[in-house]
Amino acid sequence: MEIARLAVVFIVIILLLRLKLSVGMSIFLGGVALGFLFGQHIFDIGKSVFRGMIAWRTIRLILIVSIISSLGAILKNLKVTNRLVSGIENLSGSIKVTLVLCPVIIGLMPMPGGALLSAPLVAAGAEGQPIGRGRLAAINFWFRHIFEFCWPIYPGIILAAAILELEITQIALWQAAFSIPFIVGGLIFLIIPMKNVSKFTRDTSLKASWMNVLSGVWPILAVVFITFTFGADLLLSLVIAFVLFLAVIRPSVGLTLRSIKEGCSFAIISLMFGIMVFQAIISDSGAAVDIANRIALWGVPDWVVVSLSCFLIGFVAGIVTAYVGIVYPILIPILINGGSPDIAMIVLAYASGLVGVMISPLHLCLILTKEYFKTSFRKMYPLILGPAAVVAVTVGVALALGYG
Repeated sequence: MEIARLAVVFIVIILLLRLKLSVGMSIFLGGVALGFLFGQHIFDIGKSVFRGMIAWRTIRLILIVSIISSLGAILKNLKVTNRLVSGIENLSGSIKVTLVLCPVIIGLMPMPGGALLSAPLVAAGAEGQPIGRGRLAAINFWFRHIFEFCWPIYPGIILAAAILELEITQIALWQAAFSIPFIVGGLIFLIIPMKNVSKFTRDTSLKASWMNVLSGVWPILAVVFITFTFGADLLLSLVIAFVLFLAVIRPSVGLTLRSIKEGCSFAIISLMFGIMVFQAIISDSGAAVDIANRIALWGVPDWVVVSLSCFLIGFVAGIVTAYVGIVYPILIPILINGGSPDIAMIVLAYASGLVGVMISPLHLCLILTKEYFKTSFRKMYPLILGPAAVVAVTVGVALALGYG
């Protein structure tokens, strides 16, 4: 059975991680195991591996994450992140609020691995506080994604609108309300339980605080502005913003090269290759489509087909565009009922897949955050499952009460 075979793959990945194999290599070998379990010949698996490694989307992902990491390293080495955190603290007057706002601000920029850019800010904001690394990692990861439901330049929403032939703003507005339980769940399980966090006293003027915030945020805002205003590709926007940042700040050549070396680490690059090879094998083996079709053949109600198929593919792939791109075309007869969009089903599909993505051990931001804070899935999962449950239950109750 497809789902049983999928469970075996994840058990293999977990066992390899327990054996202290690198995350990238564990995911890579898990992908190879998936190929065999879903009937691929060894030569076909080899082709999938090669295709996954040389594909432009893989190279693009590595370039994007490397630029993000390099930018983050330069900001950290220039102490800009410290000024940014100080500014946010002074404006908010709260360390807890600061820990939320840092990843939220970075979340305005839809990019793979963006949590890696907010992680140094969260770490700086929590410096000297009695907060465990697992909780800091969970805070950074969770609040980085609060705009997934409704920010109209996120790839998942754009792809969903294209497949369903709807306006992007329509889908964003239908789903916007569910960012609220996303935020509330994070506050309840991640922020409120923190005890013994120091009280914060403002030590600079509001003007100085705003300047400190802008000094760290403007490169991010530049990326969003270029992407949104001119419709530029995210990679191009990042390159332009990065070059502009270097031209304005003029860091020393030594610091710049050192930061780029930090940003282009072998561990991060091998992780990107592992994830993209895994996704290539999922696609070539037909595993995702087999799972979705198997669920559809069970003869269960539409809402079960929609929620379960999107959740499972989201969980398997760890990326929003994967479940949207794979499952939505199959579900069009349900999502577009009689030529009219079924708002409830569209919201259910997106929310179910997003919950799957948020708890997926293959979610790039989750992995990068875990690696940055040097913590473990065992410490993070108990913290993120609570907020994920809040989102799932809220969506279920809202739809049961007639939302849409």
